[in-house]
Amino acid sequence: AFALYQRTWLNDGGGKRVRAYGRGSMKKYLDINLIITPGTDGAIEVNAESKYGDGSGSFVLPFSLDEVTAALFRSQDDSRRIGNAEAPVPEPGSARSPESFGIALFEALFQPNIRDVLVANRTAAAKAEDDTGVRIRLSIAIEKDGMGQIASIPWELMRSANDGSPLVVTNTALVRTLATNKPKEPRAIRDTLNILAITSNPPGTDPLDTARELEQLQSIWAGLDGVVVDTIDRPSKSRLLDKLLDRDFHIVHYMGHGGFDPDHGGKLMLEDDAGQPLLVGASDFATWLEPEPLHLVFLNACNTGTTGTNTALHPYSGLATALVRAGVPAVLAMQFPIPDAKAIVFARTFYYCISKGLAIDTAVAEGRRRMYEAEPGAAGYATEWATPVLYLRAQDGESLGRVLHPASAVIAAPVVAAAPAVVADPIWTNPFTDAAPGDFCVFLATPDPPLESQRQQLARALRALPGVRVADSVPASSRTAHDAAVTALVARADLCVHLLGDSPGVAVEPAASRGALDTFPMEQLNIGNAKARAQLVIMTSEARESIDSMAYAKRIKELEELPRDDKNKFEFQVIDKLAINAAVLAKQTELAALKAPAVAAPASGDRRKAFVDAHGKDTDIANYLTDYLFAKNVDTNMSASDKTVPDMKLLNQAISTSFLYVIVKGTVDSDWARNRKMVIRRAASTARANLLITLYTPPEAAASTVSFDGFSDINTLGDVDSSVLDTLFGNAP
Repeated sequence: AFALYQRTWLNDGGGKRVRAYGRGSMKKYLDINLIITPGTDGAIEVNAESKYGDGSGSFVLPFSLDEVTAALFRSQDDSRRIGNAEAPVPEPGSARSPESFGIALFEALFQPNIRDVLVANRTAAAKAEDDTGVRIRLSIAIEKDGMGQIASIPWELMRSANDGSPLVVTNTALVRTLATNKPKEPRAIRDTLNILAITSNPPGTDPLDTARELEQLQSIWAGLDGVVVDTIDRPSKSRLLDKLLDRDFHIVHYMGHGGFDPDHGGKLMLEDDAGQPLLVGASDFATWLEPEPLHLVFLNACNTGTTGTNTALHPYSGLATALVRAGVPAVLAMQFPIPDAKAIVFARTFYYCISKGLAIDTAVAEGRRRMYEAEPGAAGYATEWATPVLYLRAQDGESLGRVLHPASAVIAAPVVAAAPAVVADPIWTNPFTDAAPGDFCVFLATPDPPLESQRQQLARALRALPGVRVADSVPASSRTAHDAAVTALVARADLCVHLLGDSPGVAVEPAASRGALDTFPMEQLNIGNAKARAQLVIMTSEARESIDSMAYAKRIKELEELPRDDKNKFEFQVIDKLAINAAVLAKQTELAALKAPAVAAPASGDRRKAFVDAHGKDTDIANYLTDYLFAKNVDTNMSASDKTVPDMKLLNQAISTSFLYVIVKGTVDSDWARNRKMVIRRAASTARANLLITLYTPPEAAASTVSFDGFSDINTLGDVDSSVLDTLFGNAP
């Protein structure tokens, strides 16, 4: 023990000598911000920013998520997962070690320019007088197409071929960040540190040793003044919400079963009022915790850190990402199944470190080391140390350490909130700045969090329309920056859309002085009321019946009673949730026709151009489309070649002169489809702004497995039939 811990005697400021222990753990970190975004031709762009240099590069994933999951993260009988779903089974002889996956990930991400940044920061950290490490802040734009797959990869496995250990068990911490519009820094703890421990193991679910985990957690905090550990066993929704009303909680620790449904997102296991298992979705759980002044949420359950790869899901459908988006400064979760015993070891080590005043990311690194060192004989294939994933929105992980005196490990006198640090407003580009005069601009205002999934679906549907520009994000590092950005968007938007839920939404910090309606959705609505050309305010019928805030109910009634003299300027609708997309698209069509009535019907002699691209086996369908478009006064060229590589000269000419580019998705083979996707993207990068790429699926090929996903950045409309083409080109026979 003496080899690991250095004992020092310190004075607590009142003359009392107290013992403090330090492990030589990192006191501070040098940050490397790695920003990962979609590139071209299937590559991924990465940009590194740090005090000791910047760099950029691109990479392609060296393996798929299924490969690494099958080889390393198989479910176990004693794991904390929901259900009995197994990870993909590896092919015989295909098993690889964590080392091989980790090295491949490191070499893919740390291209030469990026690696130079890492070396420079490591060198600077080694020369520092204090214990200094390197913290890699991995920022993945999960709202972009294809980024769900990148975010789901266990980057925590990374290791250099020249190092003896993975990065995350050395003096290099790895944390993940997300770009959201919530405050980054946690609120000050003014009195006691309140911890809520939730134990959930309903009858009929795999038994877990939650009693042991709870006992360890209580034991760690028992000797510390000013720390209150509250518990809730057999939690139902009503019991949990009642408990959250008892006091302000700063740490919420969940121990139980978790899971991730590819079609519906993250799930936590609670109980219903009858004591039977109840699955709670990520969005609901995040909404319940959102009002708390949280510093940390620790979900010690399987797949609570999983990020979905299904593009039909909204990008924050995982439990951890939903909590981060709801404003929690630090979320610790498990991205794969984890055995019960290892989950308990990790939790004990983590909280022991926190109780000693160490930063959250340092405590995570110590927990990883404890699991990594626990089975040296199985180090080649043990992977539990890579299962925890830490999302850190705060600038550092020391918020709890600043409350727990690092010397005495007790709660100090009530903390007086320090003056907020001056944070530079983010560099933000108005997406409407380069809009053409004929473009139709839609501002999708920030909604109540439960409606975020609906807003994301709506954004995709609008972006699929030709000539439509969509803005659905606003910087919010300060109220001034937020309001200025919203005002600029509203001033240019042809339509502002506000989706209202049963609550006013997330508060703008600080909100106490301005009342309960000082929220992002309400502030954006008010700016729109004053400056918008046209507003469509939508509330679901369910939400309308569930409002429990008198101030909010009064405001909704005021909106409903606004004069309807000009419905195009302001309209309030209470409709079913499933009808939201249709209502907004109908409104957009109506306003677009008023803005440019001549667009829907080309002037006499003005024939639009289209290009039909089909595989040789689909010539009949291509000819049908060509005849159809000709009848709609559209000049059409056609290619029906079975060559995998198209004639680039012909393709470039077609794209540069066409309004519509139709891909016939029929009996084509996968190589043809993959190649088309790549070369069309390259050619379309120089096309004029109003090019529409659309897919046509013949009825007999509706079950085709060929995928043409990923065209959303170049104005794509999904699978269409003749009724949609009628809308595009008018209804003339």
